[in-house]
Amino acid sequence: ARSEEIPELADLFLARAASKEHREGLVLSPEAMRLLQRCQWEGNVRELENSIREAVVMVRGEIIGHEDLHSPSLEELRATEQDPRVSPLSEDERPKFLRLREALHRNAGIMSAAARDLGITEGAVRKQVKKFGLEHLAVRRHRQRQSG
Repeated sequence: ARSEEIPELADLFLARAASKEHREGLVLSPEAMRLLQRCQWEGNVRELENSIREAVVMVRGEIIGHEDLHSPSLEELRATEQDPRVSPLSEDERPKFLRLREALHRNAGIMSAAARDLGITEGAVRKQVKKFGLEHLAVRRHRQRQSG
């Protein structure tokens, strides 16, 4: 989808999802719409729709903010915008990025568990997390300290 088509598509997907979830009245914030327009959807309109549908289900208020929208393409965009050292993904890096991101989601960000899931070392996961700018999704260990 072209950038100029995104607002119309986003509004359509929002209306559909909001109606289905009985959440009429939800709106996308201007920042959320700008984020959607900056993203390279590469003809993948379904990914855009899924991102909006997920936000409709998960958001607590009446406004969907940019932080409520998630998808592989949006995470890639955030990583490249957040850290100028992170370059856009090459064709062979994109599958690694997506597998790592999904493994971190499945394992609540626990890198050791994601490593087991992916069949690689925790060190390799740490290296990829840094390379792909996914630090915001990762935690080292699932440890709680007791105070006192």
